[in-house]
Amino acid sequence: SGDKLVFLADIDNWPHLYAVPAGGGKPVLLTPGNFMVEDVAETRDGSAIIYSANTGATSGDFDRRHIFRVGVDGSKPQVITSGDSIEWTPVAADDTHVAFVSTGVRRPPVAGLVSLDGKDRRELIATDRRTAESVNYHHPSREIDRRNERSIGRNAQQSARAAAGPEAAAGIHAEPVDMPTRQIGNDCAVE
Repeated sequence: SGDKLVFLADIDNWPHLYAVPAGGGKPVLLTPGNFMVEDVAETRDGSAIIYSANTGATSGDFDRRHIFRVGVDGSKPQVITSGDSIEWTPVAADDTHVAFVSTGVRRPPVAGLVSLDGKDRRELIATDRRTAESVNYHHPSREIDRRNERSIGRNAQQSARAAAGPEAAAGIHAEPVDMPTRQIGNDCAVE
C-alpha cells in the first residue's frame, strides 16, 4: 500500500493489522481492540484496508463478523457494515464499493454490496431481477450468460443426484456421497 507494508500479526495476543514504512521501522497497530481481524483486502487505490472482524456496536457482535475500513496511514477504523447479520470475505468491487458475503438468522449466505462509507447496502439475491438478469459470470475465454448457467447448474445437480441413487435424489444423505464431476465446456466443470 504505497510506501507502507501492511500485515496481519498476533503481536498483542489478537490477530490485528499493523503497518510499517516500506523502508523499515516500528509496527503501528491499525486495528486496536479485543477482537480478531480475519478476511483482509486492499482498496483499489491502496489507501485503505477493508477487513472483517468480530466486533461492533450491537450486542452479540463478538460472535458475528462485520466489515470495516482502516487507512494505511493509521487513521481510525470506520464501520462499513453493522447490525445483527454476519458479513465476511470483503473485496474491493470498484473504487467506491465493497462486495462481501452476508447471512442472517433466517437467510442463507448471499453476496452483498455496499459503498465504502457504509451507505447504499444491498444484497445481490436471485429474486432481485435487475441483479439476477444483468450478471454475467466471467471465464478466462468467454462470458457465461446467467440464464444458461442456471439451467446448466440445475441439470448438473439433477444428474449428480440421480447418479448417486434415490436417497440423494430425494436430498437424503445417510453417509457421504462421492458426486461425479461433469464437464460443461472448456476448462469448466460442475461438481
